[in-house]
Amino acid sequence: MTPGPTEVSERVVRALVRPAILHYDPMMFDVIDETCASLKGIFQSEGDIILLPGSGRTGMEAVITSVVEPGDKVLTVISGAFSEWFKAIIERVGGVPVEVRFDYGKPIDVAVVRQKFQENDFKAVTFVHNETSTGATNPAQQIGEVVKNSDALFILDTISSLGGIAVDVNEWNVDLCFSAPQKCLGGLLGLSIISVSKRAWDKMEQRKKISTSYTLDLLRWKQIWFGAKTPRPYPVLVPPHLVFALSEAVKETLEEGLDKRFRRHRIAARAMREGLKALGLELFADESIASDSITAVNIPTGLMDSDLLNMMWQRYHVAAAGGIGSLKGRTFRFGHMANTARQSCVFRALSALEMALLDLGQSVKSGVGVEAARQVYKSGS
Repeated sequence: MTPGPTEVSERVVRALVRPAILHYDPMMFDVIDETCASLKGIFQSEGDIILLPGSGRTGMEAVITSVVEPGDKVLTVISGAFSEWFKAIIERVGGVPVEVRFDYGKPIDVAVVRQKFQENDFKAVTFVHNETSTGATNPAQQIGEVVKNSDALFILDTISSLGGIAVDVNEWNVDLCFSAPQKCLGGLLGLSIISVSKRAWDKMEQRKKISTSYTLDLLRWKQIWFGAKTPRPYPVLVPPHLVFALSEAVKETLEEGLDKRFRRHRIAARAMREGLKALGLELFADESIASDSITAVNIPTGLMDSDLLNMMWQRYHVAAAGGIGSLKGRTFRFGHMANTARQSCVFRALSALEMALLDLGQSVKSGVGVEAARQVYKSGS
């Protein structure tokens, strides 16, 4: 029940059980093309889809490295640990991050972002759709409206939302959108997925100097991959078995149906929150922006986060994650995404948490967490 990597299905695991395959085998190109075409439907994107080896952070660095040059001003909206990473990467490539900072776990004021955006000519705006550190979903569509009709690129992190929470790259005016398989898509850690708009390609081609990164320069994909005849040259090699696993995870996502899948995540999240509150715990993020894929919880007074997490795992075999960044030691997090956004998983997590709290001397009424979650599932909303 961590916020990624999450549990994967037997179908995804079976995709790995095959002999090694040459990365330039024609079948490999077919699988990549089919998977990327399907991912367009999940991103709701008319752009090009790229698969990179690495984690979601690789995608974050690739999009920044590919479009930001020394001296470029980038408006970066910060409301959690992962949005802080944008700032760090922008600085490393010589860009100038201009912060708009909001309290972690609190709603983002779009009017404040708009005002700051109008004060400068920005090369790009960076934004995290679903903040994994706080369990909050942020107003990506409204920020897209702020950036719309300007010369700035809109860069969006959907690592912990794609496949579990609606994302619409086209409607939201997103130019560079990146994600990863090991969260709501139900795939495996080791790839980054990036959607690139025509505007973003144009900006890359208009750079004064080429990117300082050879491996993460996305423009090389347009130059040597898209439109090339098979066998195509890879700008950087993509692990075949991870692509096979992603292919199956994407098929599962689309076979379930996006609306049905989003509803399943929404109900699981609400059941988890109601169960946690019934146990007397305090949610970290404002419930008005609570995520459908991750819930962050404040550590009860008098407890160490490590004691609680270790008790749940070692005695009851349920894994949760601790806080990250400035929230380390203050919160713990449950993921309810992909295959864990289900009634059985939510019930088991709440039961393990309840028993761990009792073992650690906390005053908890037995059964109330699971019962509160059960009522949510009973209502079906």
